Amino acid sequence: MNKILRSEAPGRPAAAAERAQPQSKAIVADPQQIRQRLAQAANAEEAERLAQALGETLAHTRQAPLPEDSARVRSHAIMQLSDKPSALSWLAELTDEECLAVVALQARLAEVRLGAARRLVSGTLLERVAQASRDKDKGVYRHCATLLQQRQMESASAARAAILERELDTLLAENPVAATRLVDLEREFQQLAGNVPERCKELMAQFRARVQEQSRHLQMLHARHVAAQVLAADLEQPAGLSAERLLQLRQRWCELTENPAAGPEWLLKHKEAATLAQLLGQVEARLTFAAEDLQRLNNCADFLASLEHGQVIGAAEITAWEALAKPENQQQRVDLQTRWETCLRKQVKPVAAVVAPIVPVRVRPVRDHAVSAQLIDRLSEVIEQGHLAEASKLDAEIAKLESAAALPHGQVQRLVRIRADLLKLRGWARWGNDQARQQLILQAEQLAQGHADVAALAQAIAKLRQDWKSLDAHAVSNKALWQQFDTLVEKAYAPVAAHRAELAAKLQAARQAREALCRKWEEWQAQVVWEHADMKLIQTVRQEICDAWRALSAPGGRERRSLQKRFEKLLAGLDIHLDAARRAESERCEALIGAAQALSQEGRLRQAIEGIKKLQQRWREEAGSVRLARAEQEKLWKRFRSACDAVFARREEEKVQQTAQRAHLREAAQLKLTELQEAHNIQDETQVRQRIADFRSAWREAQAGAMPAKANQLLQSAEAHLESLQISKREAPLRLLAQKTALIEQVESLAAGGAVAESIAELMSAAQSQWQALPRLPAKFEQPLARRLAAASRATASSLAEGCKLRETLLLDLELALGLGADGATEALRRNRHLQMLQQKFHRGQSPSDDLERLVVDWHAVAAAAETQQQQRMSLILQAMRSKSKTSVL
Repeated sequence: MNKILRSEAPGRPAAAAERAQPQSKAIVADPQQIRQRLAQAANAEEAERLAQALGETLAHTRQAPLPEDSARVRSHAIMQLSDKPSALSWLAELTDEECLAVVALQARLAEVRLGAARRLVSGTLLERVAQASRDKDKGVYRHCATLLQQRQMESASAARAAILERELDTLLAENPVAATRLVDLEREFQQLAGNVPERCKELMAQFRARVQEQSRHLQMLHARHVAAQVLAADLEQPAGLSAERLLQLRQRWCELTENPAAGPEWLLKHKEAATLAQLLGQVEARLTFAAEDLQRLNNCADFLASLEHGQVIGAAEITAWEALAKPENQQQRVDLQTRWETCLRKQVKPVAAVVAPIVPVRVRPVRDHAVSAQLIDRLSEVIEQGHLAEASKLDAEIAKLESAAALPHGQVQRLVRIRADLLKLRGWARWGNDQARQQLILQAEQLAQGHADVAALAQAIAKLRQDWKSLDAHAVSNKALWQQFDTLVEKAYAPVAAHRAELAAKLQAARQAREALCRKWEEWQAQVVWEHADMKLIQTVRQEICDAWRALSAPGGRERRSLQKRFEKLLAGLDIHLDAARRAESERCEALIGAAQALSQEGRLRQAIEGIKKLQQRWREEAGSVRLARAEQEKLWKRFRSACDAVFARREEEKVQQTAQRAHLREAAQLKLTELQEAHNIQDETQVRQRIADFRSAWREAQAGAMPAKANQLLQSAEAHLESLQISKREAPLRLLAQKTALIEQVESLAAGGAVAESIAELMSAAQSQWQALPRLPAKFEQPLARRLAAASRATASSLAEGCKLRETLLLDLELALGLGADGATEALRRNRHLQMLQQKFHRGQSPSDDLERLVVDWHAVAAAAETQQQQRMSLILQAMRSKSKTSVL
């Protein structure tokens, strides 16, 4: 009955029937005789049969193939061989890829199948092996599928990189470049990961640099435009400006107008550049008017000054006054007219001094402008991030505050600049929508020209329509653009429609093919006599049925569900008999598991290990005629393996000890972490540093891997506490120096004020007592201050004034040495001191001391009155010295 079953099974090759026959004929044959018959084979079919027989004979006799044996003979020998080292050795000599593919599918040993699959190079063979090994050999299928997927991804990445390279060439040829494409290109560039050619990387770097340079030029242009707007706002009322104010505004205008052609050519054609030139012209006209108005004011003031010094006013003077051009500012005109009338009255009679009436000053209520400052800061941040809707909302809130109460002048000036940025952002948004629609039309034109992948084309068309719809949510486009876009999209969709029609025809053919397959195997199943059937063959036939079913295309809708039910009914008829065979195999495995569990209780370890090894050999060799389900097989194997592992448990004692040791080290690290947590309460720098080092050392010894977030936070907190202790230690000498200086200044102030000697002596005694209670500075700093304290009771106002001058010189030396700036009041003194230093250096070979600490102590050692401005400058100097040195200033 087995012969009938094999011959009637549809789809089984004839070679399978020959392998099912007793192999005694091939085994007993002489390999040399088979080689002779193979050399005289009349046709290809006979040659294939003899090559298979020769390979099986070589495998059973453990004879290695000869060099003259064909690749087919070698492949059959490798497939039948059960000795793994020999099979792998013979496989290394096989070079024919077709034969390697057959070995990858049909070899007995999994290692041999995987080794053959790894030597395949042809993509066609890899795809064939992957389809045939699906759900049969996980290792071979995973290798082939992974390699095919990797090659497909590399091919797609290379194609996309070529397209990206051409697009970058096109974009770089433009001037200015399309900066809006940078985000999309960066995203595509990242998707390519590491599969990017070097030239594409260079082009992307060039494009990125061009965009950055272009953005920098636009930002500089915008900054100049905003500065020009602010300058124009300052010159809104040009009349009545002072000479100093006019000079400042003129300097700002000169800075904005110098070198206007420094940017690239395209920047000069920018709309904002033209607006800037026009605005600067208006500012220049206002500056000219302000200068002329200031000249008129000076002429009138000079004329009145000459009359106020006693000159007699006659008809000529009156005519000259009337002929003089008056300034445009109304308040200035009123002041000049008042001075003229005063001069006229003095000619008539002397008048007593006029006491100007006290005009009450209207004080505006003080308002809290913190809310407006926060809104302006937030508006600036939102504009930089490009969020137009939120920026408009914030601008409306600020406008409400402006209507309720006037804002400070600084906030108003800043708001003017920020609102200019907001206007520009709104213009960019409108321009961006139009540009985006044009880009969508260009993309639709490219899709209409042809696209290889229909699925990608359908997705691209859907995405284009969705993008257009999202743009309409902000601003509706004109009808002409929409019609152009819709026409191009419909044209591009034509291949998709044709493809879907073709797909419908294929689904119909798939339904018919699956119906024929079900009918064919149903007829075969009806002829099987199950009492004498080979269950291993039945299981193989079932797998072939499933493979054939999956190889066919699936129909859609209800037809797919009805055919699936029919196919499942066919498989259920086979599974009834296969399940009975699986139960017998399961009972065999249960018996072996029971024997292994009994051996796990054996007191004699050596006998138990030998028994377990024999049971493991029986598990492998006494396998039944049917394969169990993967989950059940794994479950039984785990139980058997668990019983075997119990025998070898003593080998795990060393691992347990190592685990305990690691746990002990982790506990030690945790203890050090607890000590590190208490380091915040310690004020000793050495102890804190030691605890940090102990924790790091314990963590490395524990080999606990990455540090948890809490431990890392505690470590950072301890390091911050250590740094604060170091900073406090560095600041201590400065605080001590300030305290001692304050004691001296109290005595000097009292002595210079002319107090009686008893009061000075009493204060001097108290100061010395407090001095002794304070810690001592280093000797080279303590001694100058002690000398100043000793001479404090003899201080006079003149000596303190001279000390202020000397302190001013020392401050200039320190500021020059540290490169600090100076305000307008000390600029002249700074220049003179710098000149003196240069003269001393070049003419006398002398230079001021470069010892900054000595200069600081000398400054404090000079007897001088405490001046707020000098103390503020000294604070800035000490701050600069601390920033340049991590150690103490003194």
